[in-house]
Amino acid sequence: MKKSSLCWLLLCLSPFCQAQLRQSCDHLQEQIDNGEATPAVFFQAASCFASNDQKEVAFEFLKLAVDNGFRDSAQAQAEFPLKKLQGDPRWQELMEKIKRGEKEFSAKRNDELLLLFEAHMTDRDHGQTTSKADRQRLLRVEQILVADGLKVAEDYFEAATIYLNGETAAQLQKAAELAKAALNLDPNITEANGIICAAEDRELMLAGKLQVWGTQLVEKEGVWSLAPMDAKARTDKQRNDMGLPDMESIQRHLSELNTRSEH
Repeated sequence: MKKSSLCWLLLCLSPFCQAQLRQSCDHLQEQIDNGEATPAVFFQAASCFASNDQKEVAFEFLKLAVDNGFRDSAQAQAEFPLKKLQGDPRWQELMEKIKRGEKEFSAKRNDELLLLFEAHMTDRDHGQTTSKADRQRLLRVEQILVADGLKVAEDYFEAATIYLNGETAAQLQKAAELAKAALNLDPNITEANGIICAAEDRELMLAGKLQVWGTQLVEKEGVWSLAPMDAKARTDKQRNDMGLPDMESIQRHLSELNTRSEH
């Protein structure tokens, strides 16, 4: 889609959608121009256009999402604005394509690794992380790697996430290596960039040096702060390019954390 088309369509949107799409329009256009737009970006655009009754444009973006690998039929069916599209024959065609993609993907991926990843994330969501559990999961992931058990990009990303909680420089380097492999297989897994940055920060700190990206926070006596860092080593543009928040956003997040901890 041409940039002029995107900008013209913004004029047709409600103020809410205008605010959402203005914020992402330039970034979306840059991704489209570079061939890097993710299925999630296309899906979000489809939802926003559908919410403003821009049905044809919504279908255009939804088709782009599906053609570029979107494969979550449950999310598509549950997305409230997209319910406006469900009476159109094109909706069923796209849902069938999504479900075929889900089935094909499920047959390829490593189910045990997915379970390890989900347990890892559940522990963190509930504040129940333990070094013992992390070591056990990491040991099993190492065995899966030796057995050549990683097949799809998500496998590599999930393994990288678990390796990120390693305790040695070699394990952190492996986390970054796996994250890069995930991106090579599927550039849409942009969260892998965050793992690459966090692995670098953790490895630096392990060596007694300053972090450079600002991914590592520390808590002392109920107060959160950034772990010591070289704030000049990376620019906010570099952070944004890797999908990380800028320094102002990081400081705002810290303020919010500390405000919540006071109550």
